[in-house]
Amino acid sequence: LPLGPLYRLPFPANREFNRALADLHRLVDEIIAGRRASGRNPDDLLTALLTAEDDNGEPIGEQEIHDQVVAILTAGGETVATTIMWLLQTLANHPEHADRIRAEVESVTGGKPVAFDDVRRLTHTNNVIVETMRLRPSVWVLTRRAVTDTELGGRRIPAGADIIYSPYAVQRDPRSYPDHLEFDPDRWLPHRAKDVPKHAMSPFGVGNRKCPADHFSMALLSLFTAAVATRFRLERVAGSDDSPRIGITLRPRGLLVRPVPR
Repeated sequence: LPLGPLYRLPFPANREFNRALADLHRLVDEIIAGRRASGRNPDDLLTALLTAEDDNGEPIGEQEIHDQVVAILTAGGETVATTIMWLLQTLANHPEHADRIRAEVESVTGGKPVAFDDVRRLTHTNNVIVETMRLRPSVWVLTRRAVTDTELGGRRIPAGADIIYSPYAVQRDPRSYPDHLEFDPDRWLPHRAKDVPKHAMSPFGVGNRKCPADHFSMALLSLFTAAVATRFRLERVAGSDDSPRIGITLRPRGLLVRPVPR
């Protein structure tokens, strides 16, 4: 959040954050240096960054490589892990949908382990994931900076202004969703999803700043959800606390579930 000088005050939370941030930057430097020292060039994202060129055909700068690795480690790991926690809550709280997922997976795979090629045919599984992200988006608040003078909702936004908006609030807006607080995966069936306003559902962002790994993340989440729901029933454990904990991401405060083999 753009709170400026408040971040520089020596509060315990700020000192802890700065120590963690320093650790992260050291780790990233070690990852990059280790790859270069190894002499290996596997077909992965880090190799792509280390061999990337800018618009002039020159290697991209060290800071750019460093910043991209930081973004991949934080955005690519934290958001998916948090969404998985909310999916565990969904499977425990809505066993009827877990049963539908299991039946769908068995129908699609014929009893074989679910594979990447099956993902597109797991309609209900994907709808459960989308509805979970609608109600519990891991990225609950985002910021943007206006690059030109513009107008939004009848208000003038000057160039350079920081704008804060919340996917959590947008995706629960009763003007966009009937029964907006109800968990209803079937709202994403084609004949109903067409009534959802454009951009009313944007857990990965939209436009030029949209998450580039949205399809990969959805495939990963589909494989995870299908595998878990097929093998286990999830039961809530006494003392479980799934109230939202607000941080960089939105996560369950203390979710506890027990897997019971089917």
